[in-house]
Amino acid sequence: MISRKFDKVQRLVKWVLPFYLFTFLPLSLLSQTLTGSAPSHVSVGEQFRLTYTVNTQNATDFRAGDIPGELEVLIGPNRSMQSSYQMINGHTSSSSSITYTYIVCATKNGTFTIPPAHVMVGGKWFSSSASSGRARGNP
Repeated sequence: MISRKFDKVQRLVKWVLPFYLFTFLPLSLLSQTLTGSAPSHVSVGEQFRLTYTVNTQNATDFRAGDIPGELEVLIGPNRSMQSSYQMINGHTSSSSSITYTYIVCATKNGTFTIPPAHVMVGGKWFSSSASSGRARGNP
């Protein structure tokens, strides 16, 4: 009797586990994003944050784009991790992210474009969008 139940469980695992792995795991990888954020207007000499956030903690090999010469990197990248778990009326949800932060300073007037950053998640590369901004004022 126990042997039959074990056989049923074994058959269930044999079919359900691959179904889960090939159906839901790729969907979770599709939902990964890398988002860059920087202010669109800054003053020359003003320090500001340039951040990149990826919505997983399985990120490896982060590569920022080349910071343009009009900007000076003062600090960075600093890496921080965030996780949250929530249960409301029996329904659970969780999220996690990694943020890479730079402290940057504009060194001269004009517009600047920060190229996309890249990060690897689960063997696949994800890219942010390029950011652009304008620096005004006297150094």
